[in-house]
Amino acid sequence: MTTPSVAAARPQQSPLITPPEPVLDATQVLGMGQGVVAAYSAFNGKTYSAPSGWTQADSLTAWVPEKGGAAEAFGLWFTSDSASSTAMLALRGTVTAADVSADEHYATTSFTPFSGAAMSPVPQVHGGFWGIYTGTGTGVPQSLQAQVFAWLKAHGIQTLYVTGHSLGGGLAELLALDLAVSQPSLKVITVTFAAPKAGLADSWGTAYARYVTSPATVRVVNQYDVVPTLPPGLNYTQVGVEFDVLFFHKHWDTSTQEATIRHEMDNYLTVLSNALPATPQLFVGSFADGVYSDSNGPLQDTSEAPTADNVARAKVSVKALPQRPVAQPVR
Repeated sequence: MTTPSVAAARPQQSPLITPPEPVLDATQVLGMGQGVVAAYSAFNGKTYSAPSGWTQADSLTAWVPEKGGAAEAFGLWFTSDSASSTAMLALRGTVTAADVSADEHYATTSFTPFSGAAMSPVPQVHGGFWGIYTGTGTGVPQSLQAQVFAWLKAHGIQTLYVTGHSLGGGLAELLALDLAVSQPSLKVITVTFAAPKAGLADSWGTAYARYVTSPATVRVVNQYDVVPTLPPGLNYTQVGVEFDVLFFHKHWDTSTQEATIRHEMDNYLTVLSNALPATPQLFVGSFADGVYSDSNGPLQDTSEAPTADNVARAKVSVKALPQRPVAQPVR
């Protein structure tokens, strides 16, 4: 397995891409996306399969403190069929009312790495995400944080792929920084999908850029998706490097359904499945929506090239969407 090449930019002769983006390993990133879809299916009690080349090894349950507290299935562990010391952790995003409440818990708190190592400045991170990352309660005697480090040690993992969608992307980023500080000998490749901002620019952003470098985290972002712009109006920041896609159903629709279409993990995966094998890595065309249908069958969504004009239009369009997290619908 290979690491995403972040340094390579799009060729100058291709006017479609602006700004330059990382070039992604299609097999690797699509496998991570499939792992996230499997994590959603596992939570929803649906049948699912491990990504090609991987075998499910375990599951992960976290404590969500909001709404009185609840134990929730949040992730799946997979091990590589070709290397027993290589694993993937895939984390699903917002589904329950407690998850939504955690998303909206914008007040920050101090990040403390598992190792207890001192950090300066101390990263200030999203309080709701941190509560899930470190929470314990009935049925969850160990935090998500502690469970991950124990699992890695017990299985002798040397290379870890960390991925998540939406809220799961925010948790994946907390874990990526924690691993970089607490277990720097571990090779960690982090790719997130539709991740919201997980901490403040002057502390979290600074620390992430300092520690999570080899390779940098890749964030796959639909420029029409509101969630990567959240929390709104605060000194939060995104981290890593961004890989842009652009898809929507109706440009100026401001409904919750439209916001969900633009955020839905199956739609991200469909667009990427078409874009990543291509050169350059983009997809222009229509595709069947992963959730919504009408009398004619699945709604038809549109994927655009990330030109400067399209990105600018997307940024205007996204400002009109509901400024709140969008829960993942049950398929």
